[in-house]
Amino acid sequence: MLDHYCSSAALYPAELFWRDNFAHIIGRGYRLRSRYNPDWVPSWQNGRQQRGAEDSIPTRGFCGNVNNAWRCVDDLPVVLKRARHDELAILQHLHGLPRSPDNRTIPLLDFFPVEHDLHSFIIVMPMCGRIDEPPVFTQLGDLLRAFHQLAKGLSFMHQYRIAHRDACVGNFVEDRSRLVPGGQQFKLSRLQPDGRKQIKSLKRSAIQPAYYIIDFELSLIEAHAAQCCGKVGQDKSVPEDSDQNYDPFLRDIYQFGSAIRTYFLEKYEGLEPVLHLVDQMTRTISTERPTAADVAQQLQLLCEEFPVGPRICLRNASYFAKRRIQFMNRAQLYLARIRNNRETREIGTIPVSPRV
Repeated sequence: MLDHYCSSAALYPAELFWRDNFAHIIGRGYRLRSRYNPDWVPSWQNGRQQRGAEDSIPTRGFCGNVNNAWRCVDDLPVVLKRARHDELAILQHLHGLPRSPDNRTIPLLDFFPVEHDLHSFIIVMPMCGRIDEPPVFTQLGDLLRAFHQLAKGLSFMHQYRIAHRDACVGNFVEDRSRLVPGGQQFKLSRLQPDGRKQIKSLKRSAIQPAYYIIDFELSLIEAHAAQCCGKVGQDKSVPEDSDQNYDPFLRDIYQFGSAIRTYFLEKYEGLEPVLHLVDQMTRTISTERPTAADVAQQLQLLCEEFPVGPRICLRNASYFAKRRIQFMNRAQLYLARIRNNRETREIGTIPVSPRV
């Protein structure tokens, strides 16, 4: 895995593709960071401090197949991914399906071939952030809405017989263009694009951000139950035997539930309402798991029950932060009871017209 900062003036081997294609990408209307300019001179060689320098931060990922850039015509932050034709075909297929708000496929803004490689393309997507990375969730209702959108996205895919097969946390992202007005550094999401200052975010309940599913390189079109085998995806805990055929749709459900358990239930306090559903999604016997449509329906009910609060926090938050949240939740409950009592009294005092 690439380090957060690189003290050397040399690029990592995984980054060389972006340097070699810098001019080609510019010609297609997208501008990479200065780090990938073939004429790059590290900023810290001009007397600046190296630690925290924006151009000392490499791209993210194990193989360097994704990078951030800006669209030249309007400076829109985008993500570029080097992809094979199969993944591009699935993205195009998903976007060719009937328009629906349930289609949570990441928008495909553009694509173009890689020079000197007939089998690879660069696909262009909007800049988004992983849902398990900062800014953290602070309201139960916000997190439930995120899960609900993603469940509807999986249900939409399954409806058209498309299995994702890697429905894990790294492939669930959030549109933060309005949530974090100042933007985020692509790799270090707690920082602003300059790589130095901490991000400042607005309230999710006011923004209502969109959530998307990404990375379709393992996906199958026209998938059928019990016709897949072998372990695929980031989550190695899936109980299906790699030597036996399995239902890829129910495998998606396990991966989604496992992501919620590992990256949210185990890291946040206050998510008890979703625990029973996650237990159902991660059952060892795949046929006992709910479908994506069932998961979306149960999450819809939870969203209606918890439209905003209560507040939630990370388990590693300070004692004082947790006490503050407990106080705010109790105050919110107390105010809700006062409102309910007042409404009850007002209903009980409505004058009744005398009978004639």
